Amino acid sequence: MTIWQDDGELDGVRITGEHLTGFDATGIRLLDVELAATGMTGVVLERSRWRDCRVSTVRLTGVHLAGSQWDGTELAESAIAGSDLSASRWRRVRLAGCVLDGVNLRRAEWADVVLSECVLREVDLASAALARVRFERCTLERVDLTKARLSEVDLRSSSIDLVRGWDRLGGAVIDHGQLAGIAPALADSLGIRVED
Repeated sequence: MTIWQDDGELDGVRITGEHLTGFDATGIRLLDVELAATGMTGVVLERSRWRDCRVSTVRLTGVHLAGSQWDGTELAESAIAGSDLSASRWRRVRLAGCVLDGVNLRRAEWADVVLSECVLREVDLASAALARVRFERCTLERVDLTKARLSEVDLRSSSIDLVRGWDRLGGAVIDHGQLAGIAPALADSLGIRVED
C-alpha cells in the first residue's frame, strides 16, 4: 500500500477495511490518523510515532512495534496478538474493550493510561514502568510483572492473575476483595508460610 511509503509520515488519513501484510514502515509518524476495521499481519512499525490517533476494530497479529511511541491515542474494540511492543512509550492513551494476547511489553513506559474492560492475557510487562495507570473492570490473566515499577496504578474492580511479579504490586491500589483473592499468591511470593 503506497500510502505507507510516501515520506514516512501520515497526517489526517483514514484507513478502513484494509488488511495490510508484510511491509516495513519503520520510523513512520502518524498524526491524527484513524484506523478502522483494519488488520495487520507481520508488519514492521518499529520506532513508529502515533499521536492523536484513533484505532477501532483493528486486529494486529505478529506486528513489530518495538520502541514505538503512543501519545493521546485511543484504541477501541481492537486485538493485539503475538506482537512486540517492547520499550514502547505510552502517554495519555486510552484502551476500551481491547484484548492483548501474548504481547511483549518488556521495558515499556506507561503514563496516564486508562484501560477499560480490556483483557490482558499472557502479557509480558517485565521491567516496565507504569505511572498513573487505571485498569477499569479489566481481566489480567497470567501477566508477568517481574522487575516492573508501579506508581499510582489503580487495579480496583479488575481481576488479577500474575505468573510472576506479585512482589511488584507496591505502588498499586487494590480493594479488600482483591486482597483476599490474591493473598495466597502474594504470601507465597514473599516466602510467607501460612499455617493453622
